[in-house]
Amino acid sequence: MGKKSKALRDAVDASRQFPTNTCPASRHVQQMGEHLTEGLPFPALLAEPQHCGESMLLTVKALYEARAELDQLRARVQELGSVARENCSRAVVKMEVELDKLLDRVDEEVFFKPVAPAAQGGGHD
Repeated sequence: MGKKSKALRDAVDASRQFPTNTCPASRHVQQMGEHLTEGLPFPALLAEPQHCGESMLLTVKALYEARAELDQLRARVQELGSVARENCSRAVVKMEVELDKLLDRVDEEVFFKPVAPAAQGGGHD
């Protein structure tokens, strides 16, 4: 087996999480690929070519569907990120307005509070 084939086989093995991300067709295609890359015959190719071809087509179909779903999920995540950023911006503007109001109230109470007149009499002059 060549280095490229060995690396590819190792990558396939590392990606396989039986049974969650496999199906009978993908496992069948993996077996075919392993035999063929090792230079070994795969008797089912001659005995049941239609079955092998169906496994290949089902695997490619699942791959195309998974890629399409991944693209949809990426677009949705991007959309949600935009909405979240917009919502955060609105919240920050609201908080700034409320903070300005609060600071105005503090200023009024601290700096513009009427001074009580000094008490008359009884003082030390």
